[in-house]
Amino acid sequence: ATVEISEDKISLRFADPILFEPGSDRLKDSSLTLLKMLADTVNKLPNPVQIEGHTDNRPLGTRTAFRSNWELSCARANSVLKYFLGQRVAPEKLSAVGYGEFKPVRTNDTPEGRSVNRRIEVNIIRHGI
Repeated sequence: ATVEISEDKISLRFADPILFEPGSDRLKDSSLTLLKMLADTVNKLPNPVQIEGHTDNRPLGTRTAFRSNWELSCARANSVLKYFLGQRVAPEKLSAVGYGEFKPVRTNDTPEGRSVNRRIEVNIIRHGI
């Protein structure tokens, strides 16, 4: 995971394969301790939290229930949101959005770039508080 701080937000970026198996929106058991710590921290803050799902531009294939990378990115962001709700994060602070392959941070021309593009970003919004 990486952290990026800007004037608008604190962004925690979880790259592939930290939270999910390929083509899945089910959180990996190994990610739950990390997400629990994050939920506990978010619970203590008044800030809104936006969860973003991102994918690479490769077709998903037939081994997944999702028809597009966009659907997968939305489902993954929603899985993190549901986990936070289960940890009693106030629902009015949370939102989830899926961007599919349309906001890459690296080129999709290399395996390394695609791996970085498959990510979840948890953004703690700093303005408007």
